[in-house]
Amino acid sequence: MKKRKLLAIILVLALGAGIFMSCAVTPPDDDPFGPDIPIPSEKLAVPANLAANADMQTLSWSTVPNARGYFVDIDGQLFPVNENSYSLAALTEPKSYYIRVMAAAGSVSNFFNSDWSEPVTYQIEGDSEIITDYPPLEPIEGLTVTFRDEFLGNRLDTSKWEFMVAKDTNPDNPWGNHELQYYQKESATVSDGTLKITAKKEETTFTVDRREPLLDEEGNQVISEETGRPVQVTVEREYTMDYTSSRIRTRAREDEDGNPIGFGQKYGRFEAKIKLPDAVGMWPAFWMMPEKNVYGGWPQSGEIDIMEAKGRLPDRVGHALHFRQGQSYNRFIARDYNFPKDEQVNPEGGIDGFHIYRVDWHEDRMEWYVDGNLSFAILIDTSKRAEYIEKMGVSPNIVSNESWNLSGPAQVAGNNRNAPFDQEFHMLLNLAVGGDYDGGRTPPEDFLEGVMEVDYVRVWQFDKYLNTNDE
Repeated sequence: MKKRKLLAIILVLALGAGIFMSCAVTPPDDDPFGPDIPIPSEKLAVPANLAANADMQTLSWSTVPNARGYFVDIDGQLFPVNENSYSLAALTEPKSYYIRVMAAAGSVSNFFNSDWSEPVTYQIEGDSEIITDYPPLEPIEGLTVTFRDEFLGNRLDTSKWEFMVAKDTNPDNPWGNHELQYYQKESATVSDGTLKITAKKEETTFTVDRREPLLDEEGNQVISEETGRPVQVTVEREYTMDYTSSRIRTRAREDEDGNPIGFGQKYGRFEAKIKLPDAVGMWPAFWMMPEKNVYGGWPQSGEIDIMEAKGRLPDRVGHALHFRQGQSYNRFIARDYNFPKDEQVNPEGGIDGFHIYRVDWHEDRMEWYVDGNLSFAILIDTSKRAEYIEKMGVSPNIVSNESWNLSGPAQVAGNNRNAPFDQEFHMLLNLAVGGDYDGGRTPPEDFLEGVMEVDYVRVWQFDKYLNTNDE
């Protein structure tokens, strides 16, 4: 058995303070389940067959022997009940609710509980609305707004954003980084003026069609008599991931009627205001990829990481460029930015507060900013580094002494020193779980969910680049 005295005391105090806003029963102040009864002699079973009925607006599960009651967890709020059912009528906001149940027994002085049940999702549909009538922004000299999403409606604007889901990657090495999440549309929601990408501990089994060599009865590859190559067949493979989350991008494309949607741009200011989860194993990112792989597949055509973070290290975020250079396949230049500890200078604290992340992408340089402060810069011509440091009045540590100049694709392009960062890129937002960025660290056993909350995404173009490909 698992003894949970502290949990019991907290729950009873919560009842007395009125934290439980809705209950199926009205418990007395000293015990959430009424008069004391003998403690069971064996461990309580986990509630099974959890089901949420949208038509009846009820949650039900199988009765657990020896249980005095149950706790229903709805998006992190606990509600004590005596029966093996719970009314969901009080849930009215259109969204997905994450619900689970545990059984409880004993008394305040000797409290026991089961493990949590497998969670279920309860979806409330509402009127779908996208609001694009945004309040005007203060003009910025030399810049023109080219993209905005203020997330004012109650669903994601798919004329701007495109979902990337599990079938878009190789499940044997998800997204090339050994990530642990199943990307799905349901994990990205819009409400109360923000986009929320939620990573949950939620096992999901799915199938993917894979192209694989055809094998004979002895396990040898079958060779085509016509081409002399191995015969490929489509095979349906089943995979299970332990977490769910979302990944979205603005890649330019066409809708069902052939109209252009999405967004990509070469050069400009790309900015988002974001709050990040600070749990171990969380890997949120705001980044950019090329619209077309003009110079070849990743990383030859480049990657711009405006912001990425390790939930384990909430006092910093990272910036980076990825490209190919000489014999170095994944060449990257990166730097971490540490948030100021002075609360007057940085009242939002670490990554769990809202911060503004941006990159100013010029033809001859990349400049990263956090809350308006220059945090990293890469110049295409490093001989101008000292001049730039003096002009900007910044620490030499902020300005890289390396460059993407004459990278692999540039040589292919006839010494085009700007390649691969001379093409249009689109933006991405995602919240990964695990992965290589923090050495494969995974969330702790008691992890339930982490949320990446985005207040807005805005893009400007420098007026000098408008209607032209040259500076």
